[in-house]
Amino acid sequence: MKIYFAFIPMILIASTIYLSFVGPNRDISKNVKIVAHRGAMMERPENTMAAFKKAHELRSDIIELDLFTSSDGHLFVLHDATLDRTTNGKGIASELTLSELQKFDAGSHFDIQYSSERIPRFKDVLVWAVKEDAVLLFRLKGKRV
Repeated sequence: MKIYFAFIPMILIASTIYLSFVGPNRDISKNVKIVAHRGAMMERPENTMAAFKKAHELRSDIIELDLFTSSDGHLFVLHDATLDRTTNGKGIASELTLSELQKFDAGSHFDIQYSSERIPRFKDVLVWAVKEDAVLLFRLKGKRV
C-alpha cells in the first residue's frame, strides 16, 4: 500500500511544471491517474467508508481524504472543520473526542439510506486500504495534525 501526504498547492504547482515539460503534443495518457476526491463523493456521502469503498469499486487509482485530530489525539476523516454540513452534529469537530465524533450520522445529509455511516477513524481506513491494496492521498488539516 502506498500513502501520500499532500498539500494541494504543491500538487497544482507540480502538475503545472510536469505539463510544461511534457507539452501538448506528448501522450500522457499512461501517466494520468484517477483521483477519487473525498472518495466517490457524487455517489456516496463524502469522506465516509461507503465513499471510499465505492471509489475502489469504480477502480479509482487514488482515494483522497482529509484528516483532523480529535481532542483526545485520534486521527479522523472529515472535510470541514465543523460538523454542520456533513453530519447531524454542530460545532468544531476537533474539539470533540473520537468517541463523541463517531456518534454522529455522516450519511443522511446525502441520502437516508446512508444513515448508518459514521465519521471514519483514520486507523479503520488504513486497515481497509491495506486489505484492498488501495492507494490513499490524504490532506492533514487543523492545528493539531
